[in-house]
Amino acid sequence: MNELDLKKRLPQVRAPRDFENAVLKGLAPRRERRIRAFRAYRLAFSGAALAMAGFLILNVFVLHKPGDVRTAVHGRSSAAFSSETVPIMETLDYSAEIHGAAYEPQTVYILEQVSEASPSGITY
Repeated sequence: MNELDLKKRLPQVRAPRDFENAVLKGLAPRRERRIRAFRAYRLAFSGAALAMAGFLILNVFVLHKPGDVRTAVHGRSSAAFSSETVPIMETLDYSAEIHGAAYEPQTVYILEQVSEASPSGITY
């Protein structure tokens, strides 16, 4: 309650005489800036939507060429490589090691590659 008592003891202060007029005078330019910004954003968003639609139309009707996918290796099609598929990830079964280590605590360690860079020796 001490805060309320201190507040009552302070003298009251009034706003300057032209404060209300200055505030009302400053509202009009702010409103105009806000309207200009809204128009600019609306134009930018419509331009982006038009560009995306144009890109999609160009991609579907002009750049799209039917046919199979060719690779850079001797121009062979992707069907020729279907028997040469190399798995990138392979699963490992650690169950034998876990069951064989009964005298140790029941902890499983999963080893992963931590580096973001991929080795240059990997062929896809």
